[in-house]
Amino acid sequence: MSITPPAGIPAALAAEDGLTLIELLVAMVAGMAVMLALFATLEFSAKQEARITERVQANRGGRYAMTEMVENLHSACVGFNASAIQAPSTKPTSPLSELGPTDLWFISANGSPSSGKSVIEKVYEHDVHWVSTGKSATGETLGKLTDYSFESTAGSGPASKSGKWEFPTLETKNAKARVLATNVIPQSLSGTNTIFQYYKFSSTPGEFVQVTSAIPTAATENKIEKVAIGFTATSTAGNTNKGYGMSPFSDSVVFRLTPAETSEEAVNEPCT
Repeated sequence: MSITPPAGIPAALAAEDGLTLIELLVAMVAGMAVMLALFATLEFSAKQEARITERVQANRGGRYAMTEMVENLHSACVGFNASAIQAPSTKPTSPLSELGPTDLWFISANGSPSSGKSVIEKVYEHDVHWVSTGKSATGETLGKLTDYSFESTAGSGPASKSGKWEFPTLETKNAKARVLATNVIPQSLSGTNTIFQYYKFSSTPGEFVQVTSAIPTAATENKIEKVAIGFTATSTAGNTNKGYGMSPFSDSVVFRLTPAETSEEAVNEPCT
């Protein structure tokens, strides 16, 4: 039996198709679930992108710092009896310090292109210095690696009275400072923040033996023949949370165990 709409009510208004309240609520909940899933996906993608970016930053920064230090050490050892790792020529002024776990002193030089010969006219005394800049959110010790270089003064070198290269006062105002890396985490060895470790060659066991308490003395006596470098690099944000950018780096440089010459002319000879 068909139902006839009451008189005066259009047939379209009397139709029963459409959404009930329950159906509308179900559709709204489904839509919200889809939206939440999309937002969760976007948030996950953003975090992953941030992690990848910080890892790339840490790897790039640490690799640059390590490459600079190792390449400079391979060009080191000019003057002071052809010793590669040397004690500072004079006592450095704070914040610079003696040769030790967070200070690496060495001499480097380049030949003069204008002379047409491999003539060394200027040398540079370096202190690669690490200083703490604070703690990360997870309690890691962060710091900055800076290369302080001091150009030899006029009239230095073989022509000087001492026969050795001469430098200005070893304080930061006289140095050219170049930041190698920021947010660097040192190794903690016996409770000491350590970037650099030094070794001398012992003929008795026929191997390298680490120098610990007498590092400046060993450098003065030209006994340091190997330096090891180790640290962990982080991103520019210094994020040390699990899963973010933290890249460990380690390398070492072994120097010539005997100088190129043993006579007085070897005073300003390179030995690496």
